[in-house]
Amino acid sequence: MVCLYRLQVVLPLVLILDFVTTSSRTFFVTIGIDDGFLETDPAEWHDDHRYVAAAGKANGITVLNDFAERGVALMEAYNLTLTKDEDQRQYILQVVEAYRGRFPNASKGTVTRHLQ
Repeated sequence: MVCLYRLQVVLPLVLILDFVTTSSRTFFVTIGIDDGFLETDPAEWHDDHRYVAAAGKANGITVLNDFAERGVALMEAYNLTLTKDEDQRQYILQVVEAYRGRFPNASKGTVTRHLQ
């Protein structure tokens, strides 16, 4: 028997102002956008060539978490090479987690300190 529960989440009201900080202009500088249009009335932005160029550049940015995606793919491939038994796989993950807690980095000093 499958039980399905409807999850109800109440999200707080988030405004665009919540995403803008004093360092927001760094974004424009980093990707080479002329931010002069910010000095004008937002109602006039669509007529401003700087805004049109900035919008085109910003819309062309692909957002992804490549590092996380590669990590997940690597872990999935590695899991399948170790064992097909799910209990064994979980045990291996627990051992790795325990050792990562004991040896937070792979430096020689960390490892030798725990072995003495």
